[in-house]
Amino acid sequence: QQIEKNTANTLESIPGPQRAREYIRVDLVRKAQAYLNGAEVLRTYWELRKFEKDLGADGNYKGFVCSALVRISKKRLVDAIDFAKDDLAAKVAAEYRDRIRKDLDKISF
Repeated sequence: QQIEKNTANTLESIPGPQRAREYIRVDLVRKAQAYLNGAEVLRTYWELRKFEKDLGADGNYKGFVCSALVRISKKRLVDAIDFAKDDLAAKVAAEYRDRIRKDLDKISF
């Protein structure tokens, strides 16, 4: 969630269509999460929730939601973000690559 929050805040300042910024955000977060390793689950919490169609759920039902408190070293997190940034920049046309790298480097953790 922290990756997604920091990425979304920074990408709002990048000029260009919202659709492009959303693609960058989703791709960056997905790649970083896939590359993460060495995380340790400290606690899990299960909660029974009531979902209602009137409030946006697919239907009326009760279901469990699981939350986890996870610890990971900052170095591993930064390495995962850097990997995702490099991967994303490599997909961009050469003339935009430096600009994208510069904008992505604004994302801090």
